[in-house]
Amino acid sequence: MVKIYNSLTRKMEPLFIRDKLRMYTCGPTVYNYIHIGNARMAVFFDVVRRYLGGELHRIEIDYVQNITDVDDKIIQAAKELNVPEMEIADKYTKAYNEDLASLLVRPPTKQPRVSEHIPQIISFIEGLIEKGYAYEVKGDVYYRVKKFTEYGKLSNQTVDSLQHTEREVVHMVDYKECEHDFALWKAQKADEIAWESPWGKGRPGWHIECSAMSKEYLGESFDIHGGGMDLCFPHHENEIAQSEALSGRPLARFWMHNNYVTVEGQKMSKSLGNFTTVRDALKDYKGEEIRYFFLTVNYRNPIDYSQDALEQAKKELAKIQTLVSNLQFLKSNLPVDYTVQTDFEEMNSKALSRILQPLRHDFDTSNTLSELLSYVKTINQWLDKEPLTLPSITASLNVFQRVDKVLGLNLVSSDEDFQLERSVQVLIQQREDLRKRAGETSDLVEKRMLFQHADKLREEAIQLFNVLLEDTPNGVRWKNIKNK
Repeated sequence: MVKIYNSLTRKMEPLFIRDKLRMYTCGPTVYNYIHIGNARMAVFFDVVRRYLGGELHRIEIDYVQNITDVDDKIIQAAKELNVPEMEIADKYTKAYNEDLASLLVRPPTKQPRVSEHIPQIISFIEGLIEKGYAYEVKGDVYYRVKKFTEYGKLSNQTVDSLQHTEREVVHMVDYKECEHDFALWKAQKADEIAWESPWGKGRPGWHIECSAMSKEYLGESFDIHGGGMDLCFPHHENEIAQSEALSGRPLARFWMHNNYVTVEGQKMSKSLGNFTTVRDALKDYKGEEIRYFFLTVNYRNPIDYSQDALEQAKKELAKIQTLVSNLQFLKSNLPVDYTVQTDFEEMNSKALSRILQPLRHDFDTSNTLSELLSYVKTINQWLDKEPLTLPSITASLNVFQRVDKVLGLNLVSSDEDFQLERSVQVLIQQREDLRKRAGETSDLVEKRMLFQHADKLREEAIQLFNVLLEDTPNGVRWKNIKNK
């Protein structure tokens, strides 16, 4: 049985699924490149999806993640660059999906955009007005917070004690009934993007979009709603108020919130200027190394982003990948031998369950990685004592492959990729040896010839393997450019 922490009830609860799991997470506002803090949420819920939808549970999952392509920040960016709002939104939606693909995050089942769901949003607002939960004034439509008696139940606040966040400072205007009433529809200002509505030209507020789109694709009530902790209030609180006022049903059975990525203990954010974009991080680290870093800490705890932490993640992942690569090499070079090593088989048969067991308790990736590293240590110790037979190697590779389907760390390469990687690594080592010799010699002619030979090997990597070698402060990286 899988148990998860429910942010709504603030306790651990068993996750029971009837037919299929319906999950919604809040995607980005696409006005710029995402930073590492934004990516943590996407990676974590990708693991949730992989685990529940994998071979162990085989649950059908309908996973929706929205794109906010209508927002004040997008409008501001468009004005600064003097381009249409949708041009900004299209550019950064594409960049967002590219960045997540680099982190080995699978695309959601559906990725609805606000601009494509204006009719559904308008209909939703009309329903709230009809029920008395919303009111229109001067082309704006506001939600009556005090009418929803359970307002504040997710963030554990009362209306009188509400605290505003940096994302949305609520300005008091003379025609709002309550200072905490929030906008469902905003009347058009100047020449900003707008749509026709029963209240005049305007655009949706921030919160209504998720209520309308989750209803459109997952129904009035679904299983899991997730997002970063910073969205708990006001965004998720307002979603609950909107959706439950209209339907009379719980919006989601479980609410899950991942904690912040911090820098020296302070939350990473664009407003504080202490952020690192995913694109910048990928210049120094592979996507799977960044992904591994996220998984080293339980999702409900903060994780501090630093070079030391990334280097430790890189080191641990390399230890696992090196063993897997060695096992693949041994398998490809061993003679056919069906001898079963009984003691090893007994250890190996329990390995998969032991590694994945922590995920049953609120998706504890930290302890899963600890168990995985322990398994790697055990196999290395075994290899130090005696060679493994073909069945033992095959069984171990199967464990790594099944774990990788859940964690998504590129642990096991296909036979074709394995051979490519080995060939490229040989070429890289040859090139590094040449560069080292060039640095050591004082003969200028020899130095020039060695560097020229090294440059030629870099060209051969492209010609022979469609691989580009990149020199970084952390060593040589390579990437396949076959499909570029």
